[in-house]
Amino acid sequence: MEKILNLRSNEGETKITKRMSNFEDERSVYHREKRIEERRKGLGE
Repeated sequence: MEKILNLRSNEGETKITKRMSNFEDERSVYHREKRIEERRKGLGE
């Protein structure tokens, strides 16, 4: 019985960590694109 519960909680944890890492990736990509945009604006002016 305990093993089944442990497996379930582990699955839930990996899903949460995966979601968190995806969020981190999206955020870093967003920041990189913003930085590139700002650099282009700086070069344009």
